[in-house]
Amino acid sequence: MGKKIRGILLITTLTFFSVGFVFQERDRIEFPQGYFISPLKIPILLAGNFGEIRNNHFHAGLDIKTMSQEGQPVLAIADGYVSRINISSTGYGKALYITHPNGFTSVYGHLQRFEEPIASYLKQQQYERESFEVDINVDSSQLKLHQGQVVAYSGNTGASGGPHLHFEIRETLTEFACNPMLFGFDIEDNIRPVITALRMYPIGKNSTVNAQTGPRKITLMGYRGHYTASTVTVRGPFALAIEARDVINKTDNTQGIFSIEVQKDGERVFYHDLDKFGFHESRYINSFVDYGEKKRTGRVYQKCFLDPNNRLSTFRNVINRGIMSLEDDSTHHISVIVKDAYGNTSDIDLKVRNTAGPPPPANATLEAVPQAIFPYQQSNDFDTAGLKMHMPPNIFYDTIYFNYHKAPPKPGSWSVTHELQQSDVPVHGFYTLSIEAPDLPEALQQKAYIAAVEDGGYKSYQGGTYQDGWVTASVRSFGNFAVMVDETAPYINAINIYNGKNLKGSPWIRMQISDGASGIASYRGTIDGKWVLMEYDKKTSLLVHYFEDSLESGEHTFELAVRDNCGNIREFKAKFTR
Repeated sequence: MGKKIRGILLITTLTFFSVGFVFQERDRIEFPQGYFISPLKIPILLAGNFGEIRNNHFHAGLDIKTMSQEGQPVLAIADGYVSRINISSTGYGKALYITHPNGFTSVYGHLQRFEEPIASYLKQQQYERESFEVDINVDSSQLKLHQGQVVAYSGNTGASGGPHLHFEIRETLTEFACNPMLFGFDIEDNIRPVITALRMYPIGKNSTVNAQTGPRKITLMGYRGHYTASTVTVRGPFALAIEARDVINKTDNTQGIFSIEVQKDGERVFYHDLDKFGFHESRYINSFVDYGEKKRTGRVYQKCFLDPNNRLSTFRNVINRGIMSLEDDSTHHISVIVKDAYGNTSDIDLKVRNTAGPPPPANATLEAVPQAIFPYQQSNDFDTAGLKMHMPPNIFYDTIYFNYHKAPPKPGSWSVTHELQQSDVPVHGFYTLSIEAPDLPEALQQKAYIAAVEDGGYKSYQGGTYQDGWVTASVRSFGNFAVMVDETAPYINAINIYNGKNLKGSPWIRMQISDGASGIASYRGTIDGKWVLMEYDKKTSLLVHYFEDSLESGEHTFELAVRDNCGNIREFKAKFTR
């Protein structure tokens, strides 16, 4: 099998001590105390806090409980003006942004509805654009607000798992998300974080932890926030990761921790905290955690050392990327200090010493020979029969030892299955993936796309365009990929309407729309040929039109057209009376 690899650096071990590695420390800011009021009239109880580890991102705000119901009044936390309204079927759902004169902007997500005059302004914009989903930058003179004014009502829209208010505070100029728990809101917390596990990593050739070459879980002992372990023996450089959570008064929900500090013999070698971060850097969370362990076992270890290309700005005073070595045979003390946003502290006191034993046998470190090596700091290309990959610089966190295999075509696919590395290796940015589909009929070429073939056979749409026998898409992960086609139009389920239905007593038209292959791309609803606003919630597949007061009594015609990402269209039409 012939293949072409460009830009390969021939090295035998990962570069663990990179020369000139620098991460930028962002400016520290002062968080005003007592300036903002609570966004809700009920006590603040948290379902989730700032900086929690989520898939591919840090949580950028507080998830405030709303008594398991929708419709709680949402208040402007200070004087200001509406600067942005974003409506989406996913993400934050219905979201409101209020800019305040002190340099901060507050954000309110998953809203059920808006209060006047915001609601009327939004609807006007949606009808002008003929779109439910809008992202509106509002002029500062348009919608001015005062502190305590009801601006909306809490809901469950977008990618929400239950009724709550997602609440953020951002720096207006940079749009960095700031930790709301540092602004003096009335949130009771006097409980220490809980450290549930410690993992140690031997770094480099011939390095060991407790005579083993792979990562080792260290058994912790202790209570009331103070943990110890049996003395650990190491050979060569090593690093740490912890599994930890925070608990806040009056709620059983697991929360994220605020800071981690590692000291070696009293000297700080690693520090990370979550007072703020930029959305552009949030995906570096896949480097901050042990991504492979998370994918394989679901356990979330927060690494106290940096990959060479981890550019998170939350680190400070990090020495040698947090990687430690012992220069003598003495017993050394490693301290891991974990805090929450209110200063409650837990710690690990660990004793570590060099081992006098021989290095591990040579065959203990043998691994499969990679088919390519991708240095993270340069562009890389991998071309082989039926597959082309182009990877720009800095989409990996470290040098990648790449493995590739082919598998027979899956049922319904139009190419062999290409197994790219393993899905437990993170990819930060997009790369270009092209797969050959030589037998694809001309009639299906515009219906073709690249699918990620997940465990259990599930195939997720990655996009793609066909040209000269190849389908090309931008993807952001490793795993198994193949060419699929989507010839099936989306599914429409009319919940409360059919031809001749009397809807005089109903406030709405309710539909469900779905597409099991390429996914919904767009929809358009009309009454008597005129566009009408239909609110779409992707997680429930619900599409709802609330009747306008201006709709006259009598017979009307409702039409709906739904298009998927491969251009297939399903239409529905029914006459109804009001």
